[in-house]
Amino acid sequence: MPSERTVKPPHLAIDARPLPRRSPFARVLSGFAALAAGEVVNKLIAAAVSIYLARVLSAAGFGLVGYATALATYFVLGVDLGLDFLATREVARQPAAAGSYARRLIALRLAAATVVTACYLGVALVLPLEPAARVTVALYGLLFFPYALTPKGVLLGLERRRPWALAQVVGQLVFGAGCVAIVSSPAESWRVPVVQALADTAQAAVALLALRSLLRAPGTLGWPLLATLRQALPFAWAQGMRLLNYNFDVLLIYSLFGDAANGAYLAAYKIVLLFIGFGALYGMTLLPAIARYYPQELSALPRFVGSSLGLTGAVVLPIAVGGSILAEQGVALVYGPGYQAAVLPLRALLLTVALTVLGSAFRNVLIGCNRQRQDLALVTAAAVLNVLLNLLITPRFGLTGAAVVTVCSDTVVLLGGWLLARRLLGPVPLVRPLAPALVATGVMAILLLVLLAWLPWPGAAALAGIGYGGVFAWLGGLGRLREALHAR
Repeated sequence: MPSERTVKPPHLAIDARPLPRRSPFARVLSGFAALAAGEVVNKLIAAAVSIYLARVLSAAGFGLVGYATALATYFVLGVDLGLDFLATREVARQPAAAGSYARRLIALRLAAATVVTACYLGVALVLPLEPAARVTVALYGLLFFPYALTPKGVLLGLERRRPWALAQVVGQLVFGAGCVAIVSSPAESWRVPVVQALADTAQAAVALLALRSLLRAPGTLGWPLLATLRQALPFAWAQGMRLLNYNFDVLLIYSLFGDAANGAYLAAYKIVLLFIGFGALYGMTLLPAIARYYPQELSALPRFVGSSLGLTGAVVLPIAVGGSILAEQGVALVYGPGYQAAVLPLRALLLTVALTVLGSAFRNVLIGCNRQRQDLALVTAAAVLNVLLNLLITPRFGLTGAAVVTVCSDTVVLLGGWLLARRLLGPVPLVRPLAPALVATGVMAILLLVLLAWLPWPGAAALAGIGYGGVFAWLGGLGRLREALHAR
């Protein structure tokens, strides 16, 4: 494995272009807005479909689908191979290599999908499940080939965000329409992965159409397939560790407490993932921007990262704290009766929204600056801690214990990423950019708790939100964000 400090071969040398005169942070926000426009539609459809499935499948059927999804997601890593992260970083630096990267990515993944599908079906057939449940789990093996054909990393590296947003929306529309059309009872759980496979195929088709001219263009990468794979594997391992961090509790709860408990836990997770998804979307736009700073402009990165933390903190901190306070009302509104067990886990899991989104800034610094091994060590340590704590705590404290474990491991990623970024770049701010949002969130929480005793929760939430905005502006938070947007 080449050293992390080693620059890629000459044909992939880092572009020496100066950074654009436009504020890099403004460029990130512009890209995020382009993706978020489609993602709003995407998330609303996904949320509506999740609510629909939670209601028609019951907690037990919803838990089975969640278990199968979690299991299949581990195998997806064997298809992904870390190539999306590698392509995003390298194509951002060398756009001329985009077509070669796309062809190589698809070729490697199709070969991997063949092997992974066979392995997954073998595992599904030997699981100790009822025959109907085994069929549902096995049918998730249909997802691997559509995933292999999706060149997400190349699109993001080229900053062609609108085609990727469109592809996701098309996929969600197909999935939503299919579920509503043919899934109406717990006995039809097996139809969910079939619809998902059709939706993923539609998403891949739209993404490939967006790159059709590049895919046909002549030229080769000049970098052997095995070398490409070696460069990508650290990203794949890091993805696996993050997946273990988020999915091990789902598999453990299903094994210990059964379908219904797992369904309640997944109901809480679905709400949390709705917000984390937007954080991941922001991270997609952040990585190419950070990659362009390396290695010429490292001294400018701390300010850039501070601006990013100021913006994301202003959004995610009130969501995490306010959502935790209103968890009971949120579960009742979204899922209805039968999901009361999701309330306490949701209170804890919402804190991971802030931890994950803020921590992603430091992880992107490591990845964008060719320190993927350090990122790998960090997320591996967090995943090992997560597994050990889950094995100790979840059997005794149930769903809430599992949620608290996730908070602990995400805290490790945030603080560890910050320390590693400081080691690379020198002083990197953490508390200072977040100070206005932290204070304003504390005031909002007090207001919300007081107002809930006098007003219905929508009114209390609205007034507390106004209080948050006023305190945030008074402390200079808006001014700092405006300054970041105009900085060169």
